[in-house]
Parts: sequence; C-alpha cells; structure tokens
Amino acid sequence: MKILLIAINSRYVHPNLALGYLYEIGKKRGHKVDLKEYTINMQPRDILLDSDFEDYDLVAFSAYIWNGDYVKKLATEMKLIKPDALYICGGPEVLGNIADYVAIFHGVIMGEGESPFTSILDNPGDRTRWKNVSYKGLIAGINKEESIDFSYPHEQTLGRKIVYYEAQRGCPFSCSYCMSGDTGVRYRPLDLVKQDLLTLIDNEIPLVKFVDRSFNIHIEKAIEIVEFIKILDRGKTSFHMELSPSILPQKFIDSLASAREGLFQVEIGIQSTDDSVNKKVYRRIFYDDFKDNLKSFIEVFPGHVHLDLISGLPGSTFENIRTSYIELEKLGSDYIQLGFLKLMPGTRLYEERKKRKILASSFAPYEVLETGDLSFSELKLLKTIEKMMDLYPREEIPMTMAYLTRDRASFDVYWRLAEKFPKDKLNTSLSLETRLEILGKISNELVRETLELDYARKRRNRRFIFFSGRKGPGGDYIDSYYDGEELRLEMTRYRIDYENQVLVREDISV
Repeated sequence: MKILLIAINSRYVHPNLALGYLYEIGKKRGHKVDLKEYTINMQPRDILLDSDFEDYDLVAFSAYIWNGDYVKKLATEMKLIKPDALYICGGPEVLGNIADYVAIFHGVIMGEGESPFTSILDNPGDRTRWKNVSYKGLIAGINKEESIDFSYPHEQTLGRKIVYYEAQRGCPFSCSYCMSGDTGVRYRPLDLVKQDLLTLIDNEIPLVKFVDRSFNIHIEKAIEIVEFIKILDRGKTSFHMELSPSILPQKFIDSLASAREGLFQVEIGIQSTDDSVNKKVYRRIFYDDFKDNLKSFIEVFPGHVHLDLISGLPGSTFENIRTSYIELEKLGSDYIQLGFLKLMPGTRLYEERKKRKILASSFAPYEVLETGDLSFSELKLLKTIEKMMDLYPREEIPMTMAYLTRDRASFDVYWRLAEKFPKDKLNTSLSLETRLEILGKISNELVRETLELDYARKRRNRRFIFFSGRKGPGGDYIDSYYDGEELRLEMTRYRIDYENQVLVREDISV
C-alpha cells in the first residue's frame, strides 16, 4: 500500500513528530510511505498540486488547533479528485469536534495514534477490526498507549533547526483547561532515550525540544537524562524542556546549574500566582508553596528561563493578572509570557463554561472573549499590552527599559504604551527602526536619548533614529546627553562594543 502522510505545520521549522512516528510504523510494515510537510501559510490548492495525493492508496492528516479547518477543506477536495483512496485523520483537534471529522474522513483516530494506525494498516478493508478509530455510525473510545517504544523518526530531523522529542507522554495533573490533564504518565525506555539523544547530538541539531508536559515529574529519570546530555555535549545542540515549578529539589537544581551556559532552556507554567484561581481549574500547584524555591532555581540556572501566565482563567481579574506578572518579574526570569485561555472543546473547563461564565470563540483557537471576572474591553487591553511586550522586549532596549522601570513595574510601562500606541500600527509588521521611532514620538527627550543608545548598540550602520551626527569617527563611539542616570548639559561618550552588543561609558566628556 502507498501511504501519504500530510503535515500542515504552523511554521516550516516546526516538524510534526506524531506523523514521524506513523512514518516509521508504515515503513516497518513494508509499505511505501511518504511524509510531506507544508505550512498553514500556503494555499490549499498549492498542496493539491504539489503533494501527488492521487498516486496514494491512503492519505492521513494530523489536526491541531491551528490547522483543523484547513485539513478538513483539503481532504474534502482530495476526495472529489480521488474518491477511492482511504482518508484518515487524527490529532488533538478531532476529539472536541468529532462529528465534523467523521463526516469527511473514512476513519478518525481517537487519542494517541500509533496502535490505531497500525490496526488500519493491518486491516484496511475491515473497519470492524480497527482499534480506537471512529467513523460514520461509530464513535470509538480514546486510545492511550501503554508503551512509547516506537522508533524515533531520525530521517525526518536531518537538516532541521528545531526537532521535537518525547521522553514521556501524558500528564499527572488535572488542570481543567488542558487536553492532556490526568492522562497518566508513561515513560520511553531510558536506553532508547539515550540512543536517540546521541543520534540527535551526532546530527548537530541546533535545538531539541522535549514535548514532555512536565520533564521533571520523575526526578531521578530527569536527572539521568540531564547528566547524560552534559556528558555528550559538544557545544552544538541545546535542549528545551517544560518543568513543573513544584518539583525542583536541590539535586535537580545542582544538576542543571553545572551545565554549560545555554545547553538547556526551560519553560515553566505558573498560570497565576493567585492560588484561589489555580484551585478553580483543579490545578494543585500553588505559588506560595514553590515561589522561593523557583527563585533560587532561576538565580543559578545557566540558560534562558521562560515563565507563563494565562489570562482569562475563572476568578482571574485584570488586577489579579497584573499582580501575577509583577510577582513573577521579581523572580528574575528572562521572559514572562502573557498568554490567554483557549477554551478547548473536550476539556473539563469547556463543559463548565456556563457555570464559570466564560465566553470564548466558537472557532479555533477558541480564545476567551469574556468571563465573569474579566470584561471584553479588559481582554482587549491585555492583548494590546501583550503586543507591547512583543514589540519592546527588555533585551532589545535594555537602557530604555532600565530607565522606564526605575519607579514602576514593567507591566505598567507596557500598559501605558498600550494606551498611547497608534492603533493603525498595531497589526502591521514593523521594523526595529519604526518601533523605536513610534516609542520616541510618544515619549520624552530622555527616552529618545536612551533609544538612540540602544539602537547604536544593535546596529553597525551610521543611521540615527533621532539625533544625526552623534557617532564618532569610524562609527565606534556615540555621544549622548544621557549619562546613565539623567540628562546632562555636557555629552557623555560611549564606546560601542558590537561583538557583545553593549555600550561602554568612556571617562572623557565632550
């Protein structure tokens, strides 16, 4: 049988791990299998023309929050052209909208796909022998693999900048907004994990992202993997992992603290620092219990630390979200993401939406529109504040942000910017120069001085944003009336260290 697996990714750099597993299963069973990856930014007609789907006996898709409607439209058109092929779909998006998918596909995989896909390959003409696969007239149960010892698709990772890897599957927590809540954790055999990681390091993949919901849920396994990576490290590959903030024992902190700078980067979901909010979504991970330990972890961790908040959770007000952001900023992480609740069909919170007074979009990504605690206008403001955080990250304008946040929290700085930023520019693509020009126009003279210095640190050319003629001979110096504390009558000279992107204040005055 000729099998075509089609991935519609959010971006080309984001490969599809699930279809990679199915690719390996199909090959092992002696089938001719092709995995073709596209992006959501392409036109469906271009994929129809490029994929050669009409040459295959089975065509399979994986549906996610960003591509569900796209997949359904594409499959519908393919069936018109080649109706005698077998069309299969799986992925997390199908579970909340199963009726839409069984109306289009011959088989809809429920839950984890490896065993169901195998049953389809073994019995393509007999649906009664398919395992956990829904179709017209039958809604099957949800599959959960007991073992995740499937062959990793190394062939699909060659030449990639980013690849995904799972050392475990499932989640022990019961957060009501998550599709993975309370699914139980199953671990990939450690010997396979080590073999796979060795291959990825040998192939010099720049970034390997563990998709494990909580990499550190089994602390001994987590430490063994970390130590193995440290031994293999050749300075070419970095590893990203999501951590539970409530499981950071000292031995795990010590293991990561001794790693090469940048070998690991971590993302930690906090969601809210208000424990009453966490309780409403059955999240038994409480901020007061772990905040001191998390701060200690951040202080010694030799890499990027990303903390997540979710706006729109039941019980979460605008002031509550602001307080959560300010609290997390005190911990000293590199980045705080102000995210927004997605009310996913099929989750417990979706079933409780009326009780919790949550209104959300009826189409993907199902983002919250209003709650009993947060008005639509407040959500709009928070979305604009989030946009300001993306347009003006601290690492891009460090001198300016250092000045602006002397007497106020950075959340309040971004809030002020959200109120003053021109609306007609909010949803357009803006260069660094344009972003700084806009900020300069809505700010005072001192801020324009710091912005000019931040721009000089980032750019080697002779262009100025606000003040022409400030750079010294050869472009290696810049003069400013800002001395690091305030505006002065005399200029201060700064040497531009382009390699490290810093400014070094000279002792002389001009």
